[in-house]
Order: sequence, then structure tokens, then C-alpha cells
Amino acid sequence: MRRRGFLKLIALGFSFLPLKSFSSTPILYKTNKYSFNHGVASGDPNSTHVILWTRVTPKVSGTVNVMLEISKDIGFDEIIYRKKCSTNYDNDYCVKYDFHAAKYISPSEHFYFRFIIDSIHSDIGRSKLLDQSAEKVNFSVFSCSNYPAGFFHAYEECSKEDIDFWIHLGDYIYEYGQGGYGTETAERFNRVPEPKNELFSLSDYRKRHAQYKSDKQSKLLHAMHPLVAVWDDHEVSNDAWKYGAENHSLDEEILFLERPML
Repeated sequence: MRRRGFLKLIALGFSFLPLKSFSSTPILYKTNKYSFNHGVASGDPNSTHVILWTRVTPKVSGTVNVMLEISKDIGFDEIIYRKKCSTNYDNDYCVKYDFHAAKYISPSEHFYFRFIIDSIHSDIGRSKLLDQSAEKVNFSVFSCSNYPAGFFHAYEECSKEDIDFWIHLGDYIYEYGQGGYGTETAERFNRVPEPKNELFSLSDYRKRHAQYKSDKQSKLLHAMHPLVAVWDDHEVSNDAWKYGAENHSLDEEILFLERPML
């Protein structure tokens, strides 16, 4: 399948792709109280491993068992690996698995992955390893992605490119609340930051990351190519240093010291 065809499948949510039954694998749930609202992603590829990610949105709390499936083809006719994973509130219902891909595929090959809870399945992701024998590497570079300031058109365009991975140099999210930097057109664009306040608690950061990950153009890129992520300051707070940040100092908010726990 050509790259553009795969992108069309992502955009349609793969709703027409039937799940292959596998009687040897026990059914995890008989309920539809779970959904995958934040897409799938892969990242930190090297010559042997790549991390695979998704997030479950449950309607009830508790531990959630999720089946990871990996295939050489987008139709999952040849499943090369299955792994039962679990997640819960403590890690915000994220699933993060370090896949030893070199055992199953060559570095030059793409593979496809998805997550399943009973008949509920995530989008399909595509990823690959880094080929140490390659004479050249193709990658794209991003930085400073402020959700309320506009749309992620560059992400969508990059998803169409023939690259090995993409690098984000930092400020993948911004911590400002509504009325802060870059939010002047947020209401008009229907991109008001969630939560509306400046980020401070762990819950705040989780909500903001979830908002970014729910963006359709962001989900396209994350599903299509593995990410190499570098942190800057806005992932926590602007101009952060040992004793404070732009909007936070020890004199005004001693709780700022709790942020390293994030």
C-alpha cells in the first residue's frame, strides 16, 4: 500500500477494517465502556527497539487490560507479535511498550500496530527502526507547537512525507492559560486551552497533553512516523530554573518545587 493510501485510512479511522478473530487469545472485556480518543504514537527508535503508545479513555475507573498487536501488513493478515498490557489511573490510562522490533523485522521495513480492548480498537500506527547501514537519513524538525495559536497543518503535511522519523526540539505543549501568550485567537479558532488556567498540577498537565493528542492533524503525524522528542521549558514552565520560572518564584509559590515530580 502506498503512503497516501495509508494516510486516507488513518483519516477515516479504519472503521471499515475488520478485526481478525483469534480464538487463542482470551476476550478481555465484554463492554463498550472504553475508547481510544488520542490516537497512537511511536518514538525513540533505535536499531533494535521502538516505543509504542496509546491512551485509553475509560468510562469507569480501574485497571484496564489492552492487547497490543503488531503486523507486517496494514490488514493485520500476518500478525507477528501480541502483548497483553495493562494501564490505570496512576499513569493516566496510557499504554507505553518498548517493542524489541529487531527480533521480528529488518531495520528497513515498516510495521503496523494497534491496540484492542475486546472489539474496540485504536487507530493503526506505522513505525520502523533506525537502519544503521543506511547511507542517508530523512527526518523533519519541529518546535514550539502552541495549540491555541493556530492549527497543526505542518504536522499533517509532514505525515505525507517519506521520512524515517521526526524530531521535536521542545515546547511540544505550552503551559499558559486562556489569556496568556498565543491565545488571542483561541476562541475564534475553537482552540481554547484545556484547562483554561495556567498549568500547575499533575492533573493540569495531563489534561493539556490530552488536548494536544486529540488534535486530528497531530494524530496523523504520530501514527505515521516515529518521534524523537527533546524537551525545552514550556513542557513545564517558561524560563524555568532551580528556584522558579517566569510566573513562579519561591517568594510567591513554594509549591513550584513540587513540579519536578511531574
